[in-house]
Amino acid sequence: MSVIDTFNILKAPEHGLNMLVEMKKTYPFIKENKLWKGFWSNRWMAATSIVLSAFLSVWLFDDLFPSHLDPIGLQGNISQELTDKNGIVGQTVRESRDGAISSGTKYTLLILLEVIIFHFSVSTLNIISDSESKPKLKEFINAEIRMIKIMFQSFFKGYAASIVLSILLGFIGMKTIGPFIMFFVYSYFIGYSFIDNYNEQFDIKIKTSLLKIRQHVGAAVVLGVVVNAIIFIPILGPFIAPFFGSVAATLYAYKYNVQLVPVTTKQNTKELKKVKKSGMV
Repeated sequence: MSVIDTFNILKAPEHGLNMLVEMKKTYPFIKENKLWKGFWSNRWMAATSIVLSAFLSVWLFDDLFPSHLDPIGLQGNISQELTDKNGIVGQTVRESRDGAISSGTKYTLLILLEVIIFHFSVSTLNIISDSESKPKLKEFINAEIRMIKIMFQSFFKGYAASIVLSILLGFIGMKTIGPFIMFFVYSYFIGYSFIDNYNEQFDIKIKTSLLKIRQHVGAAVVLGVVVNAIIFIPILGPFIAPFFGSVAATLYAYKYNVQLVPVTTKQNTKELKKVKKSGMV
């Protein structure tokens, strides 16, 4: 079974629209349940998030307008000695690297603000499932470690995908659409990280969670696109994005039972096909 087979491409448009419906409900849900109250009552969490949001807003602005200073020379040093500056391979690697660095900035934001994502994911699930789970410090630490692992994996997968895509498109003279396609690839990884926070609450391992979310790839992409847009709102964007994204992801994942989706392994391929025919995914 190939990697492509683990994605439910045919249902992607439907799942994307379903995610839009849940996102439309997100703000009213937040307002009705006053989710911010529990967050602001935890002063250390709130203060840290505000400071990080302000700092990251400046960072993201610089990333959006690369003509600003590159203080550590990161973009000019990576793989510089390993590639031919004037060659096709060198150009391909540099373009892929730049896209990876840009997405990596957002991944870093999610890592630093994972405490917000996990907090609101748990709070939302508590409300819609009528439970009273109260995460302890250890669970927040575990969530942070998990997010770091996921973002590192996403960074390198995105980088590799960008290089391969750029080379393939180069052969058919359509290389210019590469960044457009990669935007949606990176958006998928962002949406995936939010939905994974939901799966984490059911003690689902990262690999299994990944395979489950691939069955809702359309939802992950749409969520990632919207979060991408919110992030670039000055000052407040880096705070609002993880807040909104975590609630929307949880509302969607709970409604469509993402944690119950059978994964696409050799052992249960037949089971998955039956589930797809039944319309569950």
